[in-house]
Amino acid sequence: MTKRLQTIQEASEHTGLLVSFLRKMIFDRSIPFIKIGKRVYFDRDELNAWIDSHKVAA
Repeated sequence: MTKRLQTIQEASEHTGLLVSFLRKMIFDRSIPFIKIGKRVYFDRDELNAWIDSHKVAA
């Protein structure tokens, strides 16, 4: 079973994006994320939906 919430490091590995780029996107509010206290998490399903929404048709 895969866990639903991913840390920024796990999201970086999942997407192939740098942690610093993900942090910039969090600051810009251009990627969906969850904040619990001071910690930031990504919902795996929302992250996959976000990736799918940025596909460019060939």
